[in-house]
Amino acid sequence: MNPTRWIAGITLTASFTLIAGAQESAPANAVNTKMQDEMMFTFVSPMGGVGGATIKNAPYSAVQVTEIVQTLADGSHITRKNAGAIARDSEGRTRQEMNISALGPWSSNGEAHTFVNINDPVAGVHYALETQNHIARKVTAPSSVQIAQLKSEVNGQIKIMIGTSKRDEASTGKTESLGKQSMEGVMVEGTRSTTTIPAGEIGNDRAIDIVFEKWYSPELQTIVMSKRTDPRSGENTFRLTNISRAEPSSTLFEVPANYTVQDSPEPGMFRAPLPPPAK
Repeated sequence: MNPTRWIAGITLTASFTLIAGAQESAPANAVNTKMQDEMMFTFVSPMGGVGGATIKNAPYSAVQVTEIVQTLADGSHITRKNAGAIARDSEGRTRQEMNISALGPWSSNGEAHTFVNINDPVAGVHYALETQNHIARKVTAPSSVQIAQLKSEVNGQIKIMIGTSKRDEASTGKTESLGKQSMEGVMVEGTRSTTTIPAGEIGNDRAIDIVFEKWYSPELQTIVMSKRTDPRSGENTFRLTNISRAEPSSTLFEVPANYTVQDSPEPGMFRAPLPPPAK
């Protein structure tokens, strides 16, 4: 399966879910929902604001970095790092570019792939650029019925990707404020959520603490840094670096002239099944 296609499909669907305001806050005792929200934040949060609203008059550009560190039983570590660029103009148009070599348990056999998503709320369109074959897949804004369908599909895909269990819903959690600080030249507000899976809930002989730390910029209305630590899967960190408040070039939000634009089916159909986890 082409990794670029399935990554683009997941990202496009998730982006539309955020843009449409479909993201919900999680109950304190529902780790399934919390994990979904956390992964959505980590993967596509800068594409929109809280609830996926279009953010105007707050332009910026930055480098976004995602790092996953897994600790093995013998104490050794596996580290995967993906980086890319992100930008938003004063009209709320966004561009997200990521170079992906691996995502969670799925790998691309060591070959890096670049995917680009351009969201234009002014024109009501979204483009997923396939950089390898110079194709731009165009999707118009979904209807309310399609939004509901997309939300269900994305949540289902994320559950598969993070391997949650229904028994995790018995977990308990707490959230605390970390105060304010300057990060990458902008003021951010931090929170830390800790979810505890009691001993015996999923075959664990001791309680498992899952910690999600988030640093949010009210000025940019986006997350500048987040970190999720789960003993079962490792530490997943997302951060924006080299933040610039200057207006990005308008060409970033346009399909390159050498790309072929293809109208995609309704958003709910523009997706590919997830590949099996790498053995």
